[in-house]
Amino acid sequence: MEIEFQGYLDKETIFKAFKIANRPSKRSAVIRISLAVFFVLFFLFSIYSIIAQANPSIINSLRSSYHLLLFPFIIYFVLQPYFTAYLAAKKYWKRPTVHQPLTGTISSQRIVYIWPSERIEVSWSKYVKKHTDDQLIVMATEDGLISIFPRRFFKTESEWHTVTLWVNAKVMEVVS
Repeated sequence: MEIEFQGYLDKETIFKAFKIANRPSKRSAVIRISLAVFFVLFFLFSIYSIIAQANPSIINSLRSSYHLLLFPFIIYFVLQPYFTAYLAAKKYWKRPTVHQPLTGTISSQRIVYIWPSERIEVSWSKYVKKHTDDQLIVMATEDGLISIFPRRFFKTESEWHTVTLWVNAKVMEVVS
């Protein structure tokens, strides 16, 4: 059984899909935030101890300034996955093929994308991440291919339901 899909991807859907696909795992997010909180607390304690001294030396003042210069790097470290997703979506949106209708078929074995100049087949085993909700399916392969399927790409509710079942059965890692 093959299910056909067809439609255009809008900018909002692409940016949402890239944000979902590049979102760090909960474990990774907790580690990033914990490290950032640790370093911020360390810097605040260090600055407080320098200020609390009766006669702070120039060297200690320079050291506290050095800590303040590192603060933007900590913020970048925490937010880096989201910057990466935004920049990737922006780059993807500029590609001319994105503004053409996306057509193809989905079966229990593979997904086939059909463009006027080429045909791309991707087996389910290539997908390593997935996200499904009521309106959108997003999947990512190890090599960075992101598949985006809004509900409106399918003709009937039963087709949408079947594709959602295939995605949930064939792709194991879930992006929450």
